[in-house]
Amino acid sequence: MLKKLISYFDLGSSLYGLEIFSEQKEALFHLILLRKSKGELVIVDEWRFSEWIKLLEVLDKKIPICLTINSNGILEKLTQKKIQNDVRELVDQEFPGLDFNRFFYNVSEFKNLSYIAIAERKWVLELLEKFKIAGVSVLCFHLGSSVLSVLLPHLKEESIITNIKEISFSEGEYGIKASSGRKTEMQYLINGLNISNKSLIGFGNVLQQFLSVSKVHTNYEEKESFLKKEFQFLRRFQMLIWPVIGFFLILLLGNFLVFNQYYEKKHNLELELNSNSFKKEKLLELKESVTTKEKHVDAIFSSKNSMSTLYLDDIGKTVPTTIILKSITYQPLAKPLQQGKSIEQEFNTIVISGETINDDDFSNWITTLERLTWVVQVKTLGFGHENAKSAFFELKVSIDDE
Repeated sequence: MLKKLISYFDLGSSLYGLEIFSEQKEALFHLILLRKSKGELVIVDEWRFSEWIKLLEVLDKKIPICLTINSNGILEKLTQKKIQNDVRELVDQEFPGLDFNRFFYNVSEFKNLSYIAIAERKWVLELLEKFKIAGVSVLCFHLGSSVLSVLLPHLKEESIITNIKEISFSEGEYGIKASSGRKTEMQYLINGLNISNKSLIGFGNVLQQFLSVSKVHTNYEEKESFLKKEFQFLRRFQMLIWPVIGFFLILLLGNFLVFNQYYEKKHNLELELNSNSFKKEKLLELKESVTTKEKHVDAIFSSKNSMSTLYLDDIGKTVPTTIILKSITYQPLAKPLQQGKSIEQEFNTIVISGETINDDDFSNWITTLERLTWVVQVKTLGFGHENAKSAFFELKVSIDDE
């Protein structure tokens, strides 16, 4: 029950299956509307258009479309090669040198054969954008006749005729050839449901969505996932927004009726309470600020810091004549001072900077510093030659201050 409810919220009970195909360079649209009722699929209606505007006039924009692109921009192949773990390798074998950054592909199993369809990525995305601008939600899209893979297990025929193609699957003779769906009227029996050959592609695409089973391998899963999530968000928003608004309106009206007689008294009390709360908050903030500053002052002038003189004296004794110190900073700032921000220091740290004219003396001096009993670690923050005679340096000395 919960699964059905989630499915209803995500997809609804109705879906369009739309196939876009070309006949004599003319773009045609075959649309089928299916509804899921008591666990069965019911064909509500189907249409055929030769004009985009006519299609938009019929569409209910609350119902999403399962789109199949089967027009002149599609290249397709049937091959006896099996689909392995690396589908992309199979596509590359059948379409050598294909730029996967410029082309979308999908691959599906047609009985003992593999079906591959490709299309230019830019062209497909422009078509999807056209639907979006028109306010039509595309739930998923597939290329060529790939969605037939979900229907083939239920069909006994060795060949299938769609709107514009005849696809043969027999091992001895397989292939795809042109066939005018307008001239050929056929019915296919699928689980007790008679499906016209004109609606076969659209039906397969919708069936795949209702069953939540995809037998099509693609390199555009990310795009399809985005389209599905986009529609699900829009549908949930549309379904929940009015009940939520209604609930809050009723709640506000009830609140107004119940408490209206006490409004003035309550209002004055709230003003007084807000004023006291504001003063209390300011007082707490001020107290916290003072406490923080006291802690920083105590930390800076604590008894531990009296050891700084010892540290600096020990460092001074170790400096060789080839090194000139420019600065020694005890417990330096962790970050620059900012107005309104607390002061942060690197405790138990001394930063030393200066110049040296002898690299060996500098290395020996670091070793000497590391041997001091109160030194935990000496880290070189920076070292570089300013000229041929001298080099600048910056050291970070970590202190054992316990």
